[in-house]
This record gives sequence, structure tokens and C-alpha cells, in this order.
Amino acid sequence: MTVFPRTLSQEFSSTWASKVQDNATPNAPDEAQLLTVPRAFVSEYVDEDDIERFERAMHNVKKPHNIHTKTAATQLGRLNDFFPFFNKSKLSNDNLKKQIIHFQSDTYKKEFHSSAHQLATMTPQAVVNYFHRLETYSLYKQRINELEQKRKSKQARAAQSDPDRQGRKRSSNNNNNASSKRPRRAAQSDECPIHGPGHTWGECNLNPKSSNYGKKFGSKKQTDKSSSEAQGHMVQHDDKPAAESAINDGKSK
Repeated sequence: MTVFPRTLSQEFSSTWASKVQDNATPNAPDEAQLLTVPRAFVSEYVDEDDIERFERAMHNVKKPHNIHTKTAATQLGRLNDFFPFFNKSKLSNDNLKKQIIHFQSDTYKKEFHSSAHQLATMTPQAVVNYFHRLETYSLYKQRINELEQKRKSKQARAAQSDPDRQGRKRSSNNNNNASSKRPRRAAQSDECPIHGPGHTWGECNLNPKSSNYGKKFGSKKQTDKSSSEAQGHMVQHDDKPAAESAINDGKSK
């Protein structure tokens, strides 16, 4: 009942106050007595065309995008309380639920219809709570996107003020990519990655961890020939002092 006077202009508010004063009773009024004043006011200042426009608007309610569902539903309930002043019936709960869905965005409507919720088993407050959760989640995602945009903008400004920093970052990324493409280290039992299938990496003379490291590889024939030449060289070297000794003995005779 207190909603009705707040919707009036200053001129009508004064008229309303005088009518309430004239019909004031010392006892607590019942609902019929409370409706006496607004009905008398409506009959005097509101015509049938105004009432028809009000009814049409109540069956096609539109909600501004910046108004939340809870606020819009509260206002819808207050407007619904005006119908008795016009000697009209209020909107039923089913009609209220339909109006709450009607003034949602197309995205929210599609979300609701694709959900497992049954409108017939829900109360108007349950419908309001459903869309309130959608709005809360949407605001959360919007906030996350805003923070991400601020972070990227901050990084861009930092890169512009310090070009070397961006260059260092790019160089670091290139090094990381190069490192990720390096082949794995050969195991000792793997085929030699340098010479091929002739021996393993553990046997290679270029492997610092191999027992053959620093040695020269050759064929068995070459190895035997080298050994023979080495032994012959040692024999000749040992016989030289004996020959010199014989010559010296001959001279002395």
C-alpha cells in the first residue's frame, strides 16, 4: 500500500494525502478499507484507456540490461499490487513466471529452456534465483576478462618503455625452443652416432667415457702388421750393440 503514493507526482501526492486524512479511522483498517482510498483516487484521476495501457504493459514487461532480475521482479510484484485499485485481478504466479522469463535476454532464455528445470514446478522466486545465478556467473567472467585485458595492457606498456626487455624475452623463448628440439644423449649401448653401425657409442674412441677414448681404430691386418714391424724394430735395435762389439773385438786382434 505504501508503494502507490510514491509513484505519484507532487500534485497528486497532495491530493492522495488529503483523501487519506478524510478517510482515516481510529481503528486498524481491514483490506477493504485500505482499498477504499486508492479506488476512489483511481476512479477520479485514471480513465479506462490508462488502465488498458497498464494491463498491456504488465503482459509485455521489458527489463533494461543494467537492471538485475531480482530488482526487476520486485518492481513487477509492486506493479501487480496495483490491479486491485483498478478492480482487476492480479497476475497469477504462472503469468508472473512467464513475465520474468520474457524480460530476459535471448541467451538466458535459451539457457533456461535447455536446462532440466520445469517451469510448472517452480515458484516465481525459484525462477528469479535461477536467472540471478546466471547473472552472477556472467559478471564473474566479465571481471576475469577485464583483469586479463589490464594485465596484457600493462605488459604492452612495459615492452614499449623497455624494448630490450622484449628482445630478451624473445631470445629466451628461442633458446627454450632450441633446447626442446635437441636430440637425446646417446646411451653407451646405442649405435655410434658418429661412425655408424661399426661399433657402439661405448666402444667409440671419440667418446670420453669409453675405454677406447683417444685410440686409433684400424683393421686386424693393419694391427698385426704394425705389431710385427714393432717387434722387428725392437730386434734390430737389440742386435746393434752386439755387432758393434764384434767389430771392436776384431780390431783389437
